[in-house]
Amino acid sequence: MVPGKISWKWIRVPEELHTSISAISRNERIAAWKVIARAITFYETARREKFREVSDFSKLVWYVYKFSASVGELRGSPTEENLRLLIRTCQQLTKRLGVDTSRVVLAAEQYVKRPTRKGRMVLNDCAKEVVGQIILRFGEGR
Repeated sequence: MVPGKISWKWIRVPEELHTSISAISRNERIAAWKVIARAITFYETARREKFREVSDFSKLVWYVYKFSASVGELRGSPTEENLRLLIRTCQQLTKRLGVDTSRVVLAAEQYVKRPTRKGRMVLNDCAKEVVGQIILRFGEGR
């Protein structure tokens, strides 16, 4: 895998499912893979009964805030220093919670190199996935 590039894989789906995914993709004006990612996140959230019983709500809110603030700071000022701080926060989330932050780090690196609207949108989507993972980790009781 080439550093800085997303690796794509293909899957087979029944035609009816493909039609549904395509319709949602067109209606919401997002990529088909994002429709699938959202569906998986929704499924995992609904599947977890413990999700409703977050034992340490204060820590959950802190980690979501800390991560979101780091991403927001990078979006507002895409500098190497802000990238370094975001990467450090991502490393802490990975070490402490086991959250996969690799995609957000990749998106952030690309955004700092070339801060475009499209790059910011990719960064936002990756950040939302990380926030979802943080919430799910606390729902599992870590």
